[in-house]
Amino acid sequence: MEFLLILLVIPVLVAIVLIRRKKASGSAEDPPQIMGNEGSRKADI
Repeated sequence: MEFLLILLVIPVLVAIVLIRRKKASGSAEDPPQIMGNEGSRKADI
């Protein structure tokens, strides 16, 4: 069951990141930092 929850959570995180990218299209410095943090979190899991 835990694997199913992870499979559901990861796409949600990706969608949130994409939405933040579209909203923060003016600031080009924020998206890379967000992606870096998410990548490190996935690596830890």
